[in-house]
Amino acid sequence: MNRIWHLYALYAVLGLGYTAVAPPTINKLVTAWFVRRRGLALSIASSGGALGELVLVPVAMASVTLTSWEASYRLLAILLVVISIPVAFLLRNRPQDMGLLPDGGAAAPAGQAKVEARDEGIRDALRSPAFWQLGLGFFVCGYTMSVVNVHFIPYATDRGLSEMLAAVAMGSIGLSSVVGSITFGVLSDRYGRKNFLALVYVLRGVAFGLLLWTHNAPQLFFAAAVLGVSWTATTPLTSALIADRYSLRRLGTIFGALFAFMPIGSGVGSALAGYLYDLTGGYTISFISNVAMGLLAGGVVFFVKEPARDLLTRRPVEARVAP
Repeated sequence: MNRIWHLYALYAVLGLGYTAVAPPTINKLVTAWFVRRRGLALSIASSGGALGELVLVPVAMASVTLTSWEASYRLLAILLVVISIPVAFLLRNRPQDMGLLPDGGAAAPAGQAKVEARDEGIRDALRSPAFWQLGLGFFVCGYTMSVVNVHFIPYATDRGLSEMLAAVAMGSIGLSSVVGSITFGVLSDRYGRKNFLALVYVLRGVAFGLLLWTHNAPQLFFAAAVLGVSWTATTPLTSALIADRYSLRRLGTIFGALFAFMPIGSGVGSALAGYLYDLTGGYTISFISNVAMGLLAGGVVFFVKEPARDLLTRRPVEARVAP
């Protein structure tokens, strides 16, 4: 690349590739295999990204420091080709394709076709207040995550910390993210989704408040740990809530439309943080906006109407019907 438009064109291609492996695709696949403990299954699947962040952010920073950013990109490309592509070919879309039922799914009575209790499409979802409430949450998720992805290390270095220490702290977000995501996944299977999803957004806002008071390494790692607890938990909780509410056959379309709010939020959040930094010379106003956004999303999501749950199985009543 030797022109700025080359960079934009490359990122457009990267965006298409990311879309193919983004949560709408992965969560649709995982949801098809699990009814019982669906929240836990989605949380484990989403934790892969967090583990990758834990390992690859420090590795990439060390590679850039020791070699060059060009060599670091080549290293990441090799890992994608050698690991990710072969694994993708091993996946199967549905257990029914192998003559199996989803874990916890019920077989249809003899002589009857399998019927879903709900068969809402995207139009029905768009008329539902819950769709827009969860969409606001995803916008805030993208808004806040992009600020961290783009500005976390510059913010830490502005506070007098080294780039390598900042990279390790950012990688540690992935570690606490695994713990948070799986914990909230287990709890959501037993006690419902939306209250824990609201709590996750509140924690996201609190984490940015802690970052505002960060002046040394222990404070930075503590803020990163709180941020990590809320980092990937939003997606599996939202996906499980959508699967509980809407048609499983339409889940890919509905969740894909809902997930579109996240990259919009990402674009706004990262660009606005950069603009405010150029305007004010710091991240204070930007981080305050992230605190407010997290608290707002938590309040809005708290009022999402959740499907009734079976008192014995603790599962949504509709989820007992096989897709």
